Amino acid sequence: MLAIGQRVTFRHPLVRSAVYQSASVDDRRAAHLALAEATDREADPDRRAWHLAAAAAGPDERVASELERSADRAQARGGLAATAAFLERALALTQDPDRRADRALAAAQASMQAGAFDVALSLLDTAEAGPLDELQHARTILIRGHVAFASGQVSDAPPLLVRAAGRLESSDMESARETYLTAWGAAFTAAHRVGEGVLLEISRAVRALPPPAGTPSPLGLVLDGLALLTTKGRDAAAPILQRATTALTSIPVQDILRWGWVATGAPIAVWDEEGFFSISERQVQLVREAGALAQLPIHLAQLGIARAWIGDFDGAGSLIAESDGISAATGSRFPPYASLVLHALRGREAEASAAIAGASEQAEAGGGGSASHALLATAVLYNGLARYDNAASAARQAGSNALEPWYSMWALPELVEAAARAGNAELARDALNRLAETTQPSGTDFALGLEARCRALLTDGAAAEESYREAIQRLGRTRLRPELARTHISVPRNRSARVS
Repeated sequence: MLAIGQRVTFRHPLVRSAVYQSASVDDRRAAHLALAEATDREADPDRRAWHLAAAAAGPDERVASELERSADRAQARGGLAATAAFLERALALTQDPDRRADRALAAAQASMQAGAFDVALSLLDTAEAGPLDELQHARTILIRGHVAFASGQVSDAPPLLVRAAGRLESSDMESARETYLTAWGAAFTAAHRVGEGVLLEISRAVRALPPPAGTPSPLGLVLDGLALLTTKGRDAAAPILQRATTALTSIPVQDILRWGWVATGAPIAVWDEEGFFSISERQVQLVREAGALAQLPIHLAQLGIARAWIGDFDGAGSLIAESDGISAATGSRFPPYASLVLHALRGREAEASAAIAGASEQAEAGGGGSASHALLATAVLYNGLARYDNAASAARQAGSNALEPWYSMWALPELVEAAARAGNAELARDALNRLAETTQPSGTDFALGLEARCRALLTDGAAAEESYREAIQRLGRTRLRPELARTHISVPRNRSARVS
């Protein structure tokens, strides 16, 4: 049963478990204490702290402090689940009410990031059982908002995050700004459930904050840019969002875990597909390494969209499968953004229609997302299938709310194409004018290439040929293979030999 050599081993792990479970509590504590004393303090401090915790008969601040240091080391090496475990054990050994609250909140935050949503909520209940100061109370609301969003109950998140941000303004302005940013992202995601006016409310609150001292941080640039986008429009916001995109390429993993999922909104809003791709790719890598299962599906979805845009359909499918597996394990119901984009671009009607129907049902049930992302996928699908009346109807609905800065923007090229090919020139020209209001401030090849293609659809002769040439040249300088292919297909056959 037991072999004693350089190591003590059991013939089978179940034998080891049986021996441990059948031992008395006092014997277990004695064994853990012996193991702690035999463990090198310098070589393996975390194992030693864990054994000391298991040997403790009651509250022990010295051991709890060692566990906190172990949690810090675990977080530094990307072990969020271990971080949460160390902090939970430290909480169990803590008697002081103030320290109990702080440790319960820290453990709840780590558990949320590790995808253990029920554990995080239980720890928040523990924190709220004792006296809380204003900052601690704000942190409790903040973590509840993050749990709601990460678990897919996105319509519950914005009011919680806005409340937390308001409370934080008096004690921690940087955390307040960070919380307003995540509230903005949550409100955008749940706009059809909480009302589009919530985005405007948050943006106005941000604009009313005192400006931070010194050079603007990446957080400040993103927040100010998105607030300007909502309140003043793209002309005012584009320069700040372009600066933000550059700054976001090197933010640390701690920032990514707190608010980085909103960061990709900056490059998307200014039609910067390379910024979107590079930021998304880096963030997926860092979030994977950190073991942040709660947020990983969000980042995988963003990278999945980026890969679908460049025509890497297999890569997008792999990311979607990974996201689905993590969501199943954690219980998250994050909206299937990447799946919709992929199915729509592939043009497989049965698969795409099923995905669109499922996303619409999830959105209506309050499980995340908005009707707009399903409508946009519908427009892309039906344009590809040459069912232009259906595409125009979906694109018109997807682009109807200007307070949704991405869907309303992405829907416009689809609306121009569908309306032009359906013979509704007035609707197509109106959509083109609105599209130009988003592309001209950006000035990227992606933006101006799409605008040129749309312009070509509404002109004839030499003007159309010139616009097709511009669209192909500009999109050819990007990695957006599907958009370039669509542009080549759009060229009338009697011109195709000259436009290459």
